[in-house]
Amino acid sequence: MKKQLTSLCLVAALSLLTACGGNPSSTSESGSTPPSGSQEQEGWKPTGQIELVVPFSPGGSSDLSARALAPYLGEVLGCNIYINNISGASGLTGTAYALEKEPDGYTYVWLGTRAVSPEVYQSIAPYTTEDLAAIAEVTETFSVLAVPSNSPFNTAEELFDYCKENPGVKYGHTGRGYKNHITALTMNSTYDLGMVEVPYGSDADACTALLRQEITMGFISLTTAAQQAEAGDLKILAILNENRSEDFPDIPTIGETKYAIPDIVSYIGLFCDLDVDDEIIQAMSDAVETCFEKYPELSEDLAAIGQSSVYRNHEDFTTLITELNDVIEPVWKEAGLYE
Repeated sequence: MKKQLTSLCLVAALSLLTACGGNPSSTSESGSTPPSGSQEQEGWKPTGQIELVVPFSPGGSSDLSARALAPYLGEVLGCNIYINNISGASGLTGTAYALEKEPDGYTYVWLGTRAVSPEVYQSIAPYTTEDLAAIAEVTETFSVLAVPSNSPFNTAEELFDYCKENPGVKYGHTGRGYKNHITALTMNSTYDLGMVEVPYGSDADACTALLRQEITMGFISLTTAAQQAEAGDLKILAILNENRSEDFPDIPTIGETKYAIPDIVSYIGLFCDLDVDDEIIQAMSDAVETCFEKYPELSEDLAAIGQSSVYRNHEDFTTLITELNDVIEPVWKEAGLYE
């Protein structure tokens, strides 16, 4: 089976027609035909349908990536997986719903960085990082530092050298508490750059503001920036991930410049209630790994929606989350944004 971006978008469009807002009873099938040929999966095996809660609206990046994985995971496990979109409160509503279900291995939640650790961003939350078991990371997003094509700056060093000497330079990002924002805050704090934040509601909005030169620089997704860079309207000065992009191999990472900071990983992955049996958690982690090993189409499907496939098992994913929270929380509080 080899789905394309158009099929994923069609699934999302159909979901938009059938979903009922944030109502927990609103459910939908994964929407894809499972691969042919069953795969043997050792350890725990489900005997019934699995519910995968996506705590965001249908059609977004989280929803599309969940729908990319679901048919492969269902084939490996030998069961049907249906996706339940329960949006609200930046992912907290749907996650809280999933954690209220019986921890029997039949309810999972599909989460990104901020929704996993709400206590990092606000003083009162319906759950904490410790209430969740990280099963497997599935995908990460690439972000970049970009400027308009007619900008006088051709490297990240030139840009940030200017910022240090001229406090008040405006930067845009695509949402408070996510990778682009935290990366900018970390750079501002680490190197005393004196930059001024201009938040936007989406990647597209931040990119439009950058093209209009309402801001000097943008911390935006590679998917959005690539289109404008190829059209000659933007310059990408640095990749904001640990590794260079295969699509832009000549552009350095921020870690290769004198303004290096830790990579603020923007992950999406599979989680469940911490009280789910360890055998089940391990079996699910192994099943996700099998999806990547048996079906290279999965990585292609994720790439088609602008996401990079990255598998981390239960143990490594748990470690990543802990280490990342240790970086993010002090930066968030120092910026005076602790809710």
